[in-house]
Amino acid sequence: MEEVNLKLSVNEVNTIIKSLGNLPYNQVYTLIMKIHSQASAQVNTETTKMNSEQELQESNM
Repeated sequence: MEEVNLKLSVNEVNTIIKSLGNLPYNQVYTLIMKIHSQASAQVNTETTKMNSEQELQESNM
C-alpha cells in the first residue's frame, strides 16, 4: 500500500480523531490507533529532545 506523510499540528490531529469518533467504531478504530501510535512516538521524541536541551543549558550556567 502506498503511504502519504502529512505534517499537521496537534490540534489538527485531535480534530481528525474527534471527527473519526463520530463514525462507527469498527470502521475507524485501526486508523485511530495508527494515528495515535505515530503521533505519540513523535511527541515523546520531541519532549525528550526539549528536556535534553534544557538540561544542557542549565548545566552551562
